[in-house]
Amino acid sequence: MATPDVTTKKCPKCNQAHPLTEEFWYRRSDAPNATWRTPCKKCIRARDKVARDLDPDKQRDRHRRYAATHKDQLNANQRRWRRDNPEKAAAQDRRYREANPERRRDTAQRSYYKNWQENRTRIDEWARRNPEQKRRLRRESQQRNAEAMRARSDRRRARKRNATGSYTKNDIIRQYQSQKGRCWWCSTAVGSKYHVDHLIPLSRGGSNEPRNLVISCETCNRSKSNKLPHEWNGRLL
Repeated sequence: MATPDVTTKKCPKCNQAHPLTEEFWYRRSDAPNATWRTPCKKCIRARDKVARDLDPDKQRDRHRRYAATHKDQLNANQRRWRRDNPEKAAAQDRRYREANPERRRDTAQRSYYKNWQENRTRIDEWARRNPEQKRRLRRESQQRNAEAMRARSDRRRARKRNATGSYTKNDIIRQYQSQKGRCWWCSTAVGSKYHVDHLIPLSRGGSNEPRNLVISCETCNRSKSNKLPHEWNGRLL
């Protein structure tokens, strides 16, 4: 008489025999000896997919309730999966970053400020150990965020002179586009090396509002300095 194979189990749904491993079967959490659930994983997933397609809201609520009561277990499972599948986890993170850049940035900022002192200490220690890399990263950041850096610098100057108004990098971009990338004073194409000039200088009572801004080449901006338009041999208002 043949001895039955106890290392496999036949699924009553698909009539396929699978090894008794977690690759093919779910375990019963309510059984004292953690026996295997029926049917097999593949059939259960197919059944759940049909249920999700028929009533997605019900399935979504069910998953939310389960997640709320099994938070620690799900987090442990997620950490274990990421540890066992580093390449898949990295690809998943990359796809999320590309699809949600603003949400990811907000999450990173909240995390940073939640542990501000620890992060600040860690960054300062890294900067002391890597001065050259710190300078390189700062230069690259300034190049990527040139408009924002200009706006921040002018806001600081405006505060020192009690000037009214402020502008953002989007205001600079709009002004650049309206001037078609040419200097306000001499009409020379400025490319990416342009200055943001105040028509009425801050030191002469001008505001820091977008309407008082023009795109200028470096030569005209330095030549005009803090003169009013009619005091300088350039383009008039």
